[in-house]
Amino acid sequence: MRKAAVALALSTLYACGGGGGGSSPTPVKTPTAVTVGPSSAGVIKIGDEQAYTATVNWSDGSQTVESASWSSDNSGVATVDATGKAHGVNSGEATLIATTTGHGTGTLKIRVVPNYQGTWTGDYTIRGCTANGSFDPSDWCSRDAFGVNEIFPIRLAITQSADKISGTVSLGQIATTLDASSSIAIDGSANVSAQGTISDPDNGSFTITVNPMSLRASGPTMTGSFTQKWTGPAFAGGATISSDLNSVPRTASVMIEDFAMPRQFSSLRDMLRAVRQK
Repeated sequence: MRKAAVALALSTLYACGGGGGGSSPTPVKTPTAVTVGPSSAGVIKIGDEQAYTATVNWSDGSQTVESASWSSDNSGVATVDATGKAHGVNSGEATLIATTTGHGTGTLKIRVVPNYQGTWTGDYTIRGCTANGSFDPSDWCSRDAFGVNEIFPIRLAITQSADKISGTVSLGQIATTLDASSSIAIDGSANVSAQGTISDPDNGSFTITVNPMSLRASGPTMTGSFTQKWTGPAFAGGATISSDLNSVPRTASVMIEDFAMPRQFSSLRDMLRAVRQK
């Protein structure tokens, strides 16, 4: 009778799980970081808006987008509203800060740049001209050519991607191509270079190098200064002309190149006249 009672007690114990085993408790996931994105939208233009989100990264590898309290450490450059939408105010850098409830804080540094996109059509004034070697100053630096205080037409057709710009700079009817690596500086200026080649049957080819060219887009107008240098493989020396842009207006919001840009001219005088023609 005693043996039967012991056997019954043991069987009851094992039936109730008293012998150990069973499932392990599910681990509690914890937040590991908060990221602000999209990180690909790290550059916005003055006047533009960009929406950002706060994403919590969890210890199990998952991610969730969470609501957050938003702020900017430099509201003079960029502001951000309660939903995470940033607004570009002025050129410079700002850090967006997203503080979640109980999950931590994330940041993203952004840049705000001017809007250089579009076609800018206006003129520039010659401030200085020097010529040496085979380049006769009487041909290049006279009132009929690049004389001081003479005014010439210019056209800039620019495409902008974030803080990079590309396109053409046309000096009258002579086009030069912007260096593909041209970029916008932190202060909003664009220090670029451009180059083009033209020719006439008497003198052969000439290379026009526009470098340095310092630009600044401010709303609907472009200001700046640049130096153009003319050289030719058949000649010694060259002509160097320094100029200032005369508040060139944006005439189209997109890059437009809708006119012929000759590369071949009948004479040097004809070539210099083309620089004056719109």
